[in-house]
Amino acid sequence: GDVLRGLLARKDETAVALDGMVTKRRAIGRHLVFLDVAPRPLPRLGDGGCGEETAAPVQAILRRDVWHGGNNETSCGFDAYHKILQPGCHARLVGSAGPSRDSDEAILFARS
Repeated sequence: GDVLRGLLARKDETAVALDGMVTKRRAIGRHLVFLDVAPRPLPRLGDGGCGEETAAPVQAILRRDVWHGGNNETSCGFDAYHKILQPGCHARLVGSAGPSRDSDEAILFARS
């Protein structure tokens, strides 16, 4: 979340990888899916790396027109991928930071 907000504030379109577990899925038609993804736990510093620090869920959006550059040949891949992303599954999404309705938040616009 903090990384995406920082990239958005700097208008940086650097690709970001989000690796974690899908905790919530909201599909709106066949072209748009919102996901809440709990990032994989990070090792805590100062305790020898034995503990884990959890991060707040990050919201990601999958849009057909952005997925793999909006290429029509990959739209069947979008259909399959967004259907299998259900709560409880592990996912790795790559995309860039984009604005949310809430000005304090940023969303990962997934490209793959």
